[in-house]
Amino acid sequence: MDEVMMQTFERFTARLIVRQRAMYAADVPFLQKWRTAMGFLDEDLAAGYPKVWLELQALGWNRPEMRDRVAAMTAEWRGVLTEAFGKAAAEYHLDPGPVSGRGVGEPGDDLQPGSCCSSACPASPKAIASCSAGSTTGWYALEAGK
Repeated sequence: MDEVMMQTFERFTARLIVRQRAMYAADVPFLQKWRTAMGFLDEDLAAGYPKVWLELQALGWNRPEMRDRVAAMTAEWRGVLTEAFGKAAAEYHLDPGPVSGRGVGEPGDDLQPGSCCSSACPASPKAIASCSAGSTTGWYALEAGK
């Protein structure tokens, strides 16, 4: 059963990554892409994707073969986010300073797992909305000053 869940996760993740890459490749301001990404996150939460991702991560704690496969999918996501945030930094003329490579995607790295955990915890139903709203506040200011 674990293998069926892992294969489903891998196929679903591959489709989501294609979707995200296409969205981030669009010729629109990053703020618009970010808003679209937040809508996608809501869809993914409703589909149960984060719960499966977290369950497979937990399974991987004791099963290296599962851990390696989940890590590969997480690395794919990180690559998408690193590229997107790198382009956003250039679009808004931001100096990433000491932030390099993986670091430039870390805001998304923090948001997605945080949203996943928040969505899995019924004690914090507003966490996703506040996190999503807070994450875009800086982009609104940058967009206005562009």
